Formats: sequence, C-alpha cells, structure tokens
Amino acid sequence: MFRLVLAIILAMCCAANFSALTQRATVWAKVDTAMQLPPRQIEEQGIQAFFSDLSLTYDIPIALEIASNDNDFTIYIDNFEGGTLSQFLNRFVAQHEEYTWELKDEVVSVFPKEKYRDPIFKELLGTRLKTFSIPEKTNCWALEDALVKTPEIKKVLEAHFLQVSGRNFSGGYLPQLGRNFKLDVSNTTLGSLLNTVIKQSPVARIWFIKRYNYDQTFAIRFNARHEDAPSFDSRALRP
Repeated sequence: MFRLVLAIILAMCCAANFSALTQRATVWAKVDTAMQLPPRQIEEQGIQAFFSDLSLTYDIPIALEIASNDNDFTIYIDNFEGGTLSQFLNRFVAQHEEYTWELKDEVVSVFPKEKYRDPIFKELLGTRLKTFSIPEKTNCWALEDALVKTPEIKKVLEAHFLQVSGRNFSGGYLPQLGRNFKLDVSNTTLGSLLNTVIKQSPVARIWFIKRYNYDQTFAIRFNARHEDAPSFDSRALRP
C-alpha cells in the first residue's frame, strides 16, 4: 500500500511539473496585441535594433523583414506614452510608410509593403525545407549558418547569385537559443521554422532578414537576451 501511495504521489508531481512546463511554453508561444506597454522611449540605430529592444524587453516574438530601401544609419526614436502593443505598432507604421504589421502564427510580423519588399525574401521565406534539426546547445550563429547551408535555401541563393553576409562582432555575448532548446521539423517553410524558433526558445525572441546595400549581401539573424538574465513575464502587463 505504501508503494502504491508513493507511486501515485510521484505520478502527480510529474504531471504537475509537465503541466507547468506546458503552461510556460504556452506563455512563451503566444503574443497578445492587447497587452499594455508602459511609457517608454526607444532610441536605436537601425530598425533591427529598435524592434530587438521592444522584443527582448517585453518578451514579444517578432519577425522582421527589412525594407529594400533601408538605411543602416537611420535612428529610430519613439517616445511612447503607454498603451497596447497594437497601438505601439500602429504608431510605428503610421510614421514609417514602407512598413505594415500583422499577427501571424502567434508572432508579430513586421514587414514591408509590396513596393518596398525584396522579392527574393518572399521566395526565401516561402521555401519549403524537407527536414531540419536543431540540437541542444546550438547558438544563434550556428543556426543561422546551418539554415543558409540547407540544399533548399542554397538553391534559391545560387539562382539569384545572392551571397551571405559576414559578421562584424564586437560584443562579449554570443546570442544563444537556450541550453536545452532543441527542435525537429519536417516539410515546413523557412518562415514558419523561424517563427517556431522564436516562439519556443526561452531566450531568442526576434529574427530578421535584410539585404545590406553596401555590398548587396543578405543575412538572417536572431537576437536573444542573456540566458542567465531574469525572464520577463508579459502577463504582468495584460489587463
């Protein structure tokens, strides 16, 4: 009888832990455009830095496709007085006419209007990968390199004579996906895969794709908070 009771208790504890992990993963995977953002000034050079600030501060999964007329040296400033996430995004696209946004696959997608969109990016993000695996302890750079080396992506890049950009790294932190993060997918588009990563990774919250005008190379990049930094709970800002 004692063993039976002990087994039931252990089973209940395991179920509770699994439930907690499932709930936490669900929190990570969802974004609520009605969530309240406090007053905040964001000032960054480059649109990717601007949205990385928003994404990593408030734990919001953001997919960013950068417009073909982008200038790396543009300073983006917003003195937001507080309100919902959708109000923040509507304010941004009203000030920057080349962009629009939508909620897609439970990710905030910020992307150029058609006349400002790089047509190769549309093809790239829609390219279907037969299989793809991310093992544990993979960092963001390793994932980026692995993606552009897949046969499906290489085929598109070679067809358009598009080269992958190198990195100019001067920081002290190599962005991570999470020590225990791993993923196996099949028959999925590149865009869907990227979205899945930023929904399920505990620390990587934004991906962006851009063409560098000075040498016409391109890059897919992820940004992530430090793995040992406190996790932000966006539920605290929801009404």
